[in-house]
Amino acid sequence: MLKKKINYEDFNGDQRTETLHFHLSKAELLRFNEKHPGGLRATLTRIEDDPENSGLLGFFEDYIMSSYGEKTGDGRHFKKSPEIYANFKDSAAYNALFDWLLESPDNATAFFLGVVPNRLRPEVEKEMARREQLTSGS
Repeated sequence: MLKKKINYEDFNGDQRTETLHFHLSKAELLRFNEKHPGGLRATLTRIEDDPENSGLLGFFEDYIMSSYGEKTGDGRHFKKSPEIYANFKDSAAYNALFDWLLESPDNATAFFLGVVPNRLRPEVEKEMARREQLTSGS
């Protein structure tokens, strides 16, 4: 689970700090992979190979939508629903998160990896390192 603290200005002009929660279970990650043509690897390759990164915003939006939720106080449940996501997407916190994601590739990578289940993270990091070597020509 990724807990991301976001500072932002709300629609009343007040400064706020909010902790957002993102998580994908292994099953959700597999479903996410399945709905992208060729899977995540092919989708990310297409985005990287496109000089304008035309699919990047849609990919991030889908990844955020799939992973955003509200953790219960006792930590036993992570609630997700179209309504929970819609409320988040309409918020200034969502805009601040998107700004942070687009600030640097390191932020996007940290977010992407932070949402992946802990036990799968080493495998995903290994794949990302392999892809980085391929694209850098090393």
